[in-house]
Amino acid sequence: MFRYRKGRTAVAVIAASAVFATPSLAEVKKVFAHYMVGDSTTEHRHQDILDAKAMGLNGFSLNIGDPTQDFVRSTLNDMFDFAASNDFTLHISMDLWAAGDAKPKRSVEDYHDLFVDFLGHPAWEIGANGFPMVTTFADGGLHNDTWQKWRDSFANQVFLIPDFDGTEGYYSADPGWWEYWGNVVDGLFSWEASWPIRDGKGGSFPGDISPDQPVIKGVLEHKKYYMIGLSPLQYKNAYSTNIYRDGQLNLPERMFEILSHASDIQYVDVLTWNDGPESHYIGNIWPEQNEDVAPSLYMKAPHTGWQDLVGSFITAFRTSVGASAMRPHGGDTVTGAYWYRSILTSTTCDLEAARYSTGLEDFYLNKPDGIDRAEDIAAYAIVLPDGASGWSLKVTSGGQQDTITGLKAGLNYGNSLLKAGVQRAEIVNAAGETIAVASGGRCVYADTCPDCIYNMNPTVLKFSDAKDDQTCNEVCSGPRDGSEVVFIDPSIWSQSAPNLGCVPPCTFILPPETLVSATTISIAPVTETMEETWPSATRGGTVIYGTKTVTTVITIPAITTTVIEYSNIVWDKTQGVSTTDITFWYSIRVPGVTLTDKDHPEITWTYSLGPWPTGTMRSGGVTSTTEGGSGTTTDDDGSGTTTKGNGGSTTDHPPPSATRTTIPASSGSAKPTCTSDGCGHPCRVNCDTPPGVKPPPGIDLPCIGLGCGSNSNGGSSQHNCVGSGCSGGGGGGDGGDEDGDEDGGFAGTPAPADTFDKDETEADPDWASMSSEQAALATQIWDYWDSLYPEPTTTTPEPPLKTTYDCDGSGNCGTILQVKYCDHAINSLQRNDDQIYGTKDNMIDGNCYANSNGQGCKIFVAGDGCTMSGNEMWWANQDLREYGCDKCGSVHYSNGCRLTVNYVAECDNRE
Repeated sequence: MFRYRKGRTAVAVIAASAVFATPSLAEVKKVFAHYMVGDSTTEHRHQDILDAKAMGLNGFSLNIGDPTQDFVRSTLNDMFDFAASNDFTLHISMDLWAAGDAKPKRSVEDYHDLFVDFLGHPAWEIGANGFPMVTTFADGGLHNDTWQKWRDSFANQVFLIPDFDGTEGYYSADPGWWEYWGNVVDGLFSWEASWPIRDGKGGSFPGDISPDQPVIKGVLEHKKYYMIGLSPLQYKNAYSTNIYRDGQLNLPERMFEILSHASDIQYVDVLTWNDGPESHYIGNIWPEQNEDVAPSLYMKAPHTGWQDLVGSFITAFRTSVGASAMRPHGGDTVTGAYWYRSILTSTTCDLEAARYSTGLEDFYLNKPDGIDRAEDIAAYAIVLPDGASGWSLKVTSGGQQDTITGLKAGLNYGNSLLKAGVQRAEIVNAAGETIAVASGGRCVYADTCPDCIYNMNPTVLKFSDAKDDQTCNEVCSGPRDGSEVVFIDPSIWSQSAPNLGCVPPCTFILPPETLVSATTISIAPVTETMEETWPSATRGGTVIYGTKTVTTVITIPAITTTVIEYSNIVWDKTQGVSTTDITFWYSIRVPGVTLTDKDHPEITWTYSLGPWPTGTMRSGGVTSTTEGGSGTTTDDDGSGTTTKGNGGSTTDHPPPSATRTTIPASSGSAKPTCTSDGCGHPCRVNCDTPPGVKPPPGIDLPCIGLGCGSNSNGGSSQHNCVGSGCSGGGGGGDGGDEDGDEDGGFAGTPAPADTFDKDETEADPDWASMSSEQAALATQIWDYWDSLYPEPTTTTPEPPLKTTYDCDGSGNCGTILQVKYCDHAINSLQRNDDQIYGTKDNMIDGNCYANSNGQGCKIFVAGDGCTMSGNEMWWANQDLREYGCDKCGSVHYSNGCRLTVNYVAECDNRE
């Protein structure tokens, strides 16, 4: 096991590495795959290394965004040791884009300790200059002197091939760029050139390497090295991004172009091995890697069918031969893959069904940017052996056949038709024999989106033995509006960092918690207000009931228990949220209390408080004592404890949950599910009203007396009625709600507001015959109903705001400003419905994002006293784009307010 002591000097570490003579440019031919380092399992990491080595990769570029995360060091320890024992190499690729978004923000210096500890590991990739190789994703917005300082910290003994393609002048190989950066870099790596153009970066067509060529020319002129990206596609519908960059022939066309220029290219980086949310993965996507709702809808498609195809390319690249000289991988007769999307360009997703099924906001359910360049075609890439003349490819798509002839030895690639239904492709030799089949993949759909979204991530089928066709019956489905009930395992109470998971909206059924000893819970007395209704007068031959309110203090007996139960948690705040902290609270059943009416002792009923506590309470409010001790009690708000009993020492044993009041919940697969004894149960009480919310006045009042339930003659219509007026009741009974409403809630429906017409009272002879006490009681009844049912008021709604649009802005909008800065500015707003942006008082007016020089884009609210929420600003920006504004512009509202997107020259929120 290789371990360096933390703090060992950089020079000493690098000296431990083997240093070789610098080879010529033509001698360097290596292929890596970009690997996203996450909190994966040991078994899965090892399998990734074995699979990568089997297909011919030299090693992994380990993408690390936040080097301070707890799992990073343990993951590297395991991967480096396993790689060394399997003749496989690794090197760190500093993801300085993700590092800049970390909280707190990270930069190149934060990786220092990892380099100190691992640069000398025998599995670390040695660069062409004989020193440890280091790559990056993005430049981090840093200056050349910062990078030189980083190199100096390792005695300049590193081999740095960074992705600096976000710097000005990079893709044109401007002499000024090389003057500024030339001494910092040992070579270059272009990331954005790997796909068709977006935001000004990329090729003119899938596989086009023309953006790489000026950079390659500059590298060669300065005797540096070049690493080119090789990728199938880029489709991302997660984390505030919804884009598609054509992937039909991007992979084989780029293979062809790279092999045609192999003498000028020393390294290839496959993008990627396991970046599921970006869709350009060729390895396994393990279930623990990403459980968020949005990417989980589409990154389930297997892409391992591309591995042997890339393996054939690797062999050809290392031997510097062209695509026609590629041969099947390993001992295969043929090597190849067939891939296609599961929907057609004409397929329309049901937005309402998608909202209902996924809980995602519309941004992720709408069509991705770039979908207009998609075509209804499947793609294939096939490597045939020597002598393969006259071979053909027979494609059956949705029952229609398409035959491609003229296949020959080497790499063959192209498109075929794509129709709704079952998909199948067969390689046939000149004798008409079927050599290999790509089949058994999912169907293509014309009238439904089976994943609920416009999924552009392809199904990839490897040519091998035939597999059974799938049934075309997939539909958009999933958890629906609380219908998914997740029973949580009791182990969460013993975990130091529990985490719940579901595809929201869902309901978590928390398990009860067993305490180490008996706990006594003392609940403070409860003050309740009730009605008494008795005959008081006669009106037109009808008995009129007088009503008064009485207040009583109810003493709740103490509860001694060894088990604490918790309320169910309904998680429905899901839009745009992948992880959040949810509050949990006790739900302790309180025994009923028998009450007797003091004025009428023949009337009794059971008062039910319902689950305790009745309001949101700190979950650590319960403590326990060793049996035989003095008995610790806790009050009903969790604010303190009192001790009572007959002696003995008191030892507090609070439940494990007492150390926290919330549990993190993540969108994804249900976890940790209960599979044994000790599960909780669905809510039977306190199900509809959150803790701390009482029913409205008049509904929680029990009614006691002969007039209860007699709303037709002026008495109360309360359901929780005690007395001879109650339905099916006599002199006594249970007036409480046996189902246990909130706070022992006495649910009921008051009488209609027009039971009495107060305008008629003075004309009624029975009114005149009342005593003053009786009249006062009757008036009290009327006033009570009037308070519950006031006369409705009408308001005139404000007219909707009218909007107009323009695409005006600074002249720099068309020159310096890049769309990505505007996208970043809008996507990093606080996305909720709170009016937090505006021009009132000390409010912030918006958000900006810029390059390292502070030049970028700002989205902001303008106008006198205007406010907007982050969600409103986000949608207004979408309206601007639909109007036709590429970058800058304004939405003008008829109230004088304005939402503007424009170039700014000074912005502190930078790359």
